[in-house]
Amino acid sequence: MFSIKGLWLRHGFDFVRSIHFIQLGCFLGCLVISGVSASAEVRLGAYQIPSLLQTNGGGSYDKVLAYIERNFRYNWRYKVYPAQELDQLFAEEKIDCIFPADRNFYGVSGVIQSDYFNLSRAFIYTKPRHEVLVGVESLKGKRVGARKGISYGPEIDGAKLGLIYSRSIEQNILKLVNDRVDAFIAYVPDALHAFKSMNMEPLNHAPDDPLLTIEEGFLCHNNARSRRFIRRLDIALGYIKGDGMLQRMVGKRYLKP
Repeated sequence: MFSIKGLWLRHGFDFVRSIHFIQLGCFLGCLVISGVSASAEVRLGAYQIPSLLQTNGGGSYDKVLAYIERNFRYNWRYKVYPAQELDQLFAEEKIDCIFPADRNFYGVSGVIQSDYFNLSRAFIYTKPRHEVLVGVESLKGKRVGARKGISYGPEIDGAKLGLIYSRSIEQNILKLVNDRVDAFIAYVPDALHAFKSMNMEPLNHAPDDPLLTIEEGFLCHNNARSRRFIRRLDIALGYIKGDGMLQRMVGKRYLKP
């Protein structure tokens, strides 16, 4: 028997979701009509991070950005770069925005930041059955590994630890195992990918006491293109966070606040 109630139960959620998309599309469309032209296309650059941001577009964050671009009718130029190249392009203002970044850790003025996509936490890793190190002070006087081209923020820079840099987290793991460093610093979730790629469980660390916590968003030069981009991006992020889409797309790499 035909039932309005049954029809709603079967299709009501999809209908409401469609209405939300239509309303949001109309709002964003108005922003486009109000003056966002092809010449104002924002230039986005992302740091190459295994499993998260990849040149082939296969990373978790790549897929989130593609979803936003497709469903929210964005128009941008986006490319993944090695860290040093992207830093140089941003410094020369050949790129409007970089991702992922946190204004509190970048150490430059005249920038603005979007809402965050995800959190990233840095931990101090040591060998099994060795002392668990917590805080910057615990690293002083030790040989500490870090990844080249990655920012660890003003507190780490100011501590003058004499960090020993490697090109990857995997290299830092090998240095630790072979007693070439006493500890190393690495961000999660990319550290988890490194351990998994080496068929290892995460090494000794304090899981409830991160060294650093970063809000991963777009960091942009404060210009008209960037302000429009951030205004619209934050609307889209609010939507996909609210309905759980962002967490589902990022999966196990999503870190709750």
